[in-house]
Amino acid sequence: MFGYGRSNFTWNGTLRELEGSYPAYCTERGSYRMTSSPSSTSGLEVLLSTLQNAGDTESTLNNLNVLDELLSAGTDRRIQYMISKGGSEALLTALVNTGRCFNPNYTILLPLLHLLAKVGHRDRRIGRKAEEAGAVLLTLNLLKHNLQYARRAAACLWVIQVFSSSVSTAKLIGENHGLDVIYRLIPPFTTKNLHTIKAAINALAALLYTKANVCLVVSKGFIPGLLKLYEDWHSRDTHHVAIEICHALLRCLQKVTHSTAGRQAVLSHGGIGLLYQTTQTCLFSRDLECLVEPSVQLMRKCLPKTPLPLTSDRSAYNFPLPERPQAFPDIDVAPDDCTEESDEEEDEDNQEADITRIHHPITINGETVEVVQNIRYLGVNISHDLTWTVNTTATAKKGLQRLHFLRCLKRARLPQKLLVSFYRSAIESVLTYCITAWYSGCTTDNRKALQRIIKTAERITGTQLPRLEDIYLTRCTRRVKGILRDSTNPGHCLFTLLPSGRQYRTLPARTTRLQNSFYHRSDDDLETDLNKLRQRPDPDRPKDLLTQYSRFCPELSHDFQELDLSLEPEESSTTSSSSSDEEDVLLNSFTLLSSEWDRRRSSAKSDSSLLSSGSHSETVRSKEGHTPVVEYFEGLLNPTNTSMEQAEFEDLVGALPISLKEVPSVDHIQMLKVLNIVGLSSLTRLLSVGRRSAAAQLKAHDFHSHSSIFSTSPSFRTLVGEPREEPPHGQRRDEQDDEEEGAEESDHCTMIDRLLERHGSCIPHHEPKLYSAVAAQTKSIPGFSILAFPDFWGHLPPSGLQPMAPRKHNLQRQKVFEDVQRFLNPDDIINQVVFDLEDSSIECPSDALRFFSKFECGNLRKAIQVRRYEYDLILNADANSSQHPQWFYFEVSNMVEDVPYRFNIINCDKTNSQFNYGQQPVLYSVREALEGRPHWVRTGTEVCYFRNHFCPALGRRSTTFYTLTFTVTFKHSEDVCYLAYHYPYSYSALKAHLKVLQKSVDPAKVFFRQQILCRTLAGNTCPVVTITACPASRGWRDMHQLRNRPCIVLTGRVHPGESNASWVMKGTLEFLCSTDPVAHNLREAFVFKIVPMLNPDGVINGMNRCDVTSEDLNRQWSKPDPIFSPTIYHTKGLLYYLNSIGRTPLVFCDYHGHSRKKNVFLYGCSLKETLWQSGSTVDTVGLKEDPGYRTIPKTLDRLAPAFSFNSCNYLVEKSRSATARVVVWREMGVLRSYTMESTYNGCDQGIYKGMQTGTREMQDIGAKFCQSLLSVIKDPRALYSSKLINHIILDHNILDHKSHNCFEDDEPPCVEQIEYSIDCPTLKGTDLESDVNRNMARADEVEEGEVVARMGAGHQQGSVGQSQQASLNSRLFPHLKGPVSIETLSEKRSTLCKGVSIANGQIRS
Repeated sequence: MFGYGRSNFTWNGTLRELEGSYPAYCTERGSYRMTSSPSSTSGLEVLLSTLQNAGDTESTLNNLNVLDELLSAGTDRRIQYMISKGGSEALLTALVNTGRCFNPNYTILLPLLHLLAKVGHRDRRIGRKAEEAGAVLLTLNLLKHNLQYARRAAACLWVIQVFSSSVSTAKLIGENHGLDVIYRLIPPFTTKNLHTIKAAINALAALLYTKANVCLVVSKGFIPGLLKLYEDWHSRDTHHVAIEICHALLRCLQKVTHSTAGRQAVLSHGGIGLLYQTTQTCLFSRDLECLVEPSVQLMRKCLPKTPLPLTSDRSAYNFPLPERPQAFPDIDVAPDDCTEESDEEEDEDNQEADITRIHHPITINGETVEVVQNIRYLGVNISHDLTWTVNTTATAKKGLQRLHFLRCLKRARLPQKLLVSFYRSAIESVLTYCITAWYSGCTTDNRKALQRIIKTAERITGTQLPRLEDIYLTRCTRRVKGILRDSTNPGHCLFTLLPSGRQYRTLPARTTRLQNSFYHRSDDDLETDLNKLRQRPDPDRPKDLLTQYSRFCPELSHDFQELDLSLEPEESSTTSSSSSDEEDVLLNSFTLLSSEWDRRRSSAKSDSSLLSSGSHSETVRSKEGHTPVVEYFEGLLNPTNTSMEQAEFEDLVGALPISLKEVPSVDHIQMLKVLNIVGLSSLTRLLSVGRRSAAAQLKAHDFHSHSSIFSTSPSFRTLVGEPREEPPHGQRRDEQDDEEEGAEESDHCTMIDRLLERHGSCIPHHEPKLYSAVAAQTKSIPGFSILAFPDFWGHLPPSGLQPMAPRKHNLQRQKVFEDVQRFLNPDDIINQVVFDLEDSSIECPSDALRFFSKFECGNLRKAIQVRRYEYDLILNADANSSQHPQWFYFEVSNMVEDVPYRFNIINCDKTNSQFNYGQQPVLYSVREALEGRPHWVRTGTEVCYFRNHFCPALGRRSTTFYTLTFTVTFKHSEDVCYLAYHYPYSYSALKAHLKVLQKSVDPAKVFFRQQILCRTLAGNTCPVVTITACPASRGWRDMHQLRNRPCIVLTGRVHPGESNASWVMKGTLEFLCSTDPVAHNLREAFVFKIVPMLNPDGVINGMNRCDVTSEDLNRQWSKPDPIFSPTIYHTKGLLYYLNSIGRTPLVFCDYHGHSRKKNVFLYGCSLKETLWQSGSTVDTVGLKEDPGYRTIPKTLDRLAPAFSFNSCNYLVEKSRSATARVVVWREMGVLRSYTMESTYNGCDQGIYKGMQTGTREMQDIGAKFCQSLLSVIKDPRALYSSKLINHIILDHNILDHKSHNCFEDDEPPCVEQIEYSIDCPTLKGTDLESDVNRNMARADEVEEGEVVARMGAGHQQGSVGQSQQASLNSRLFPHLKGPVSIETLSEKRSTLCKGVSIANGQIRS
């Protein structure tokens, strides 16, 4: 009748159709038509104006009836349109005008309240509007006067619930005793007036959104009452008719537990035990399933915070760092020179004069306002230019003054806990006061000055303290969430969602100050500054320092003389001496190498050699530094010999006679003559002596803990020989070696040899003895002396892929119940420490598992037996820090077969993990390996990852930990097994693998050169590998082609816990060294510079994210420190050098692992895509960008089944501006600069869909990436060679790739809530609009006389009767009954608009 089905709905058209149906209404409306022009006023505005000005009941009811009918159908656009035209204000005005009467007309008030509730919960500013109209307290008074009438009380409660969406409005209602009135309306169990009781509970929950109201509820003792009410309703509701009431009570309790006082109140009154008992009864009824999850979330939130059973939050590994140079002076030191002070004063005067000239005078009431340089407002110094230097200087001074008191407390030997508490209250509070206002605008110098204060406090307290940047980001996030929740906040309109629905659009900013402001930084992480995206910053070092990296381009200086000496023996050809030109280049490079390191070490080592190099500062034999001859040997031999590696050079140096090593200084030319005199045979002899010496240091001892099981399962730990003691005084080291040589030779045939002879070794590219020799030279913080058996013996990938682990229904709920039982029944817990990394004297019970992790890459700090077959495991944080405990790798033994053991790793720090989506840990069985199955296999059932109730031992209680729990059933008793986060790949394995590869290649075809890029802080070498094809001849054409090949730079393992990156790198190295035609073609087309492990120290010591400096090396690329980040510094220097000689890498790729996504994908850099996605106003039409950055991802998508093109991302984020990918793209101009992310789990597409990836698949990814480089070869003849096409398997069928949103850095939400739930989920069909419609449809004849107040005050049952439902309009508008009534619409809208949900009266998008 009203034309709602028409394509174009208009209010005026609908109102015109109403004229024939409502003559009386049109008569009333005619007078208003005279006052407003139809051309300027819409029909809706006429209705709203009539509603506010109507004086009689009939016209008001007519207006309400028409509005209700029009708003009850269609979409939310009608309601939003009405709100935009002032509909909420009109309804509030009508409510105030009608409700202020001494005897209000409830015939009008009741439908008016219903309509206001339906419209108001879609108006984000309804609370503020109600306060301005004076409708808040009026509605509360109406509720107080209508406690006897159920329908009137329910209508008032719904309106109060809607008003409470505003924090200030909810606080106003609480201050006027609204909580007491509503709480008294909640009776014990009854079957009558359920809609009113539910409305009261929902209104109470909405009011508890504010902390002030929560404090009032706790102080008034409402918490025990709510718990008793829930228990009463839950236990007496045998027919499940009051499930909505129970759910609403749980929602109230959920709101209360948002505060610490509320959680403590629930805990102290036995709330956890009550919820646990009621939940167990709910498990047996499907109807009560909706009450289980809210109860579980309540129990999780209320479990008391339990400190980790550790003596310190910091890592058990502490590495002494060198003193960091003071790059910036302390800001609290005043200048002593008076002239400097006068100059500063003069500068200030000039600045004030400039301010006066710039700003025009401002007059207020005839008086000119004084213009000042800075002003102090609420304790913050605000400068005219908003540089915040004055403020940060004053803040730093306060912090330094209070550090004195912290030192006094330290000298008084106060406990660490009190020191941290004093720091947080007296120092941190000063440093972070109003930090969201000024921190983003500070200079780097000011930030570092403030951070130095925190570092000093860390040294005093002896614990890790939160960084200033972390505090700033946390508070920004908290503030943004508050703004998004409060629709009345002036900044609420500044946050708009992007189409992805996961990020907010960046505010358009033309000034740097706005770009660094709180709103701009909190909106989005995408870089929108066109200058930062386009301009290439200046190099971070002088160009004269770049020449030292010329030695890492041996293919440019090598003359390939062996190509002309093919008739001579192969040995002589491969060890031919270099040309005189090469000698000059090398000798010149040594002078440049010593620049940076010598300057920093000159004060500590005055007697160091003039030829010492920053890349070669230590040897295996001496930690004090090389003699000049030793350092000269390392630098001279390494770049010129294609077959000799660094370990062999160290052996050679160690085997040199003492007389030669003690030579104080030798001329360069004389040293060359010495080498010529020694000759190849002498070098070989000396090298063999060095090998015997190194092998003698490696001893295999009988294992002390597993000797009893050797007869059945020869499981063991391989012990690395400890450094021998110094010889007695007067006896030289070489004499002692000669005396012990016979004994060492006899001990050489040890258990390892017998084991290898008995079982053999069948692992390709792996030699156990070679691995042991390399591991003996690896340096760790604790000084590992034991090798893990899987690393020593090797690994073969299983024959097939393993599927992702299925997740049991409600698995996390079951684990939480078990944790709650541990809290409720502490007497049933064993709680015995069975392993402690810091205490080796712990004795393990005979029936308990035995743990061990003191080996390379191992990580397990503590193991606690909780139950007979359950263990809590605590991981070790990264060295010198208390953060990033995620990677684990440990040995377990003394197990019983076919018994499920549960392991709980309780201090993980990532918020989500692939363990929730099918990933399993990996297991290696020694017995299986010795029986011919040396496999790392995926294992574990009931794998789950969720937030727990543990907190740091001494740090901030706000830090959250997560539990990874899994159950393992071992196949063999008395076996020795190893469990790890992912397939381990150690530093020693890399070194051994490089040696094997160098032996496997044909030196006449493959140019393979391994060099030392630098040494790490712990003294380990960082290898860099050059791979290319040898020229066909020494002719000019072939040599010219070699020296003009473009470079491909590959790096990996900057994060130690990403072992999958090393497996991918292993596949890349093996493919490039293989005889595959594609590999041969790639070697002829490119020169590969590969740094396979950027963080050796972190890998060795079992870290997850950082280096021994406790810093993320992948965030140091912008300005790496040559001392604290040597691998990054020299890798970047090599890239700078290649760029300076016109050989900018064609492709750069950094191999990583991703713990939250499936598949393999690439992150690249694109200027246009970043600007497009960020919503920037920059016109990109005139910007030119080569789309070639998508070539390799597209090729990989066709070649590699595990690769997902749709998961690739080419956006430049601010938070990743210091990563390798962005820095190489921005500073070196490398178009194809990537980060390759490999999953820990598996794939959700293609032929590997639903399968977990193994080492074979990861190595295949490395090979496929190399094959994809064919797409960037400039010579088309090489690409379209028929010989190559036959060896490249292209899948011409479109793979089953599902489109993924490139913004999602995580999986979809887990089937169970990982975090603590913020609010209870709303039951279906129980939203506010449905309740209002049901209340409007109820018959109102039986309402009069019902005494609800007595029911609420005395907690007695009421006697509200129920009648059959009648027509909505006939009940609310009886005067409209008859033939002229409006026809009921086809259906009522009962669902919310898409993207908007209502939780306790609050609208959230």
